[in-house]
Amino acid sequence: MIPFFRRIRQGLLSRNKFSKYLLYAVGEIILVVIGILIALQINNWNEDRKQEERFRNVLEQIYNVVHTDIATIENQIQGNLYHIEVLDLVLNQLDSIPDNELQNIITSMEFAGVTSTRESEFFISQLPINLKDQRQLRILKQITNFYIGNVFRDQNIMVKSTNLNSLFDRNDLPRPYQFPGFRDLEERYSQKELSQIRKLFKSPEGKSVLRNIRNEKRRFNVLVQTYLDDGKSILKMIKNYMPEVRMLYEDIGILGTATIANWNYSIPMTKTGENDEIWEIELELTEGAVKFRSRNSWTQNWGGQSFPEGKAEYFGPDINVEPGNYKVRLDLNKETYQFIELDK
Repeated sequence: MIPFFRRIRQGLLSRNKFSKYLLYAVGEIILVVIGILIALQINNWNEDRKQEERFRNVLEQIYNVVHTDIATIENQIQGNLYHIEVLDLVLNQLDSIPDNELQNIITSMEFAGVTSTRESEFFISQLPINLKDQRQLRILKQITNFYIGNVFRDQNIMVKSTNLNSLFDRNDLPRPYQFPGFRDLEERYSQKELSQIRKLFKSPEGKSVLRNIRNEKRRFNVLVQTYLDDGKSILKMIKNYMPEVRMLYEDIGILGTATIANWNYSIPMTKTGENDEIWEIELELTEGAVKFRSRNSWTQNWGGQSFPEGKAEYFGPDINVEPGNYKVRLDLNKETYQFIELDK
């Protein structure tokens, strides 16, 4: 192409056609400039495409973090509702509660929890923003406001663990274990200590502490409801921007007393969809209970309150199942599970 243009220039000069040569030269310059501008535009398009891809990858991680935070809070709200009922029972019908149930109540009645993980801070800091893209800027603003507001909520809604501890300290009783779910590790109260606790809970001092704990739990649930609503709106906003967004799990397994694994290890399930977070397995179950979990660890697990299908609750209760041969289906996008009985 260059030799072709050179021959044209030489021909014009050899025939002394300077005016045409000048026009040609200007045209050639314009063509070069247009070529440069096109190349720059193509490069900008490529950079924008790469930035958009990075943005979507990080946004999908944020979607997963928000989803997990919401599931955690929903579980804590349900737990607090149960504890409120129990506290009312202790305040009004203490004598009807057997000793073994009172043991469990004592070790968990103050727990409320927190409202978010710290993963959000990392992923927000990694979110690559195109300052010319107003949709990306709006998403960043909403997510940042959501988590900044949540930090302030965290400072105000934690149920203080000093109330019950101080009550027991003043009455020379061992402090309750503060991590429900691990209470079997705690040395159980003796019969004598349980009798002391019953008397203490009937006293004006004890009733005052129990009422304060109950009121704190109610306040927690009211305050985090706004956080919950905000979080769901964030998920919807991300879904509108990125309809293909999905939950990211490397592996999911099932375990429990109804399986051959008991609670010792997870039996791997198979992912059945490329973009859907659907996991399935066919297995025989005995009478007992099961749960689902990720990475053979309890840091991410799901339970439920109904059989043969129901809502997969993050950190939910054990699912009580009936004996049989089943195809088990867990949909983590829709947060549902099914136990489909197979023909014998």
